[in-house]
Amino acid sequence: MTVVKSSQSKEPLFYCMNQFLTSKQTCEQFSISRSTLKKWRIGLGPISPILIEGAHWYRIDGKDCRFNSQLIEDFLLNQNNPTAHQRAIENYLRSLPSSQS
Repeated sequence: MTVVKSSQSKEPLFYCMNQFLTSKQTCEQFSISRSTLKKWRIGLGPISPILIEGAHWYRIDGKDCRFNSQLIEDFLLNQNNPTAHQRAIENYLRSLPSSQS
């Protein structure tokens, strides 16, 4: 991952080379089961989803999903530090062209 920083801020301006993976590719890359990925995406019973649509994953053609490999990796690395992972989500969302002035 390449991080481009603004000269006026310590925060990353944007992340380059996001890789969006299918469910199968995500499970293979991170050694998780399809049922775990589904549980994280849609929740289970009273448990809310862990992954955020529009950040961690996107719906394609109303059926297929693509997963943001950088945010999934960050989620796995920061399971015990949700504040750090929230910063990664915010940085990613700020990096999108739709968030630029």
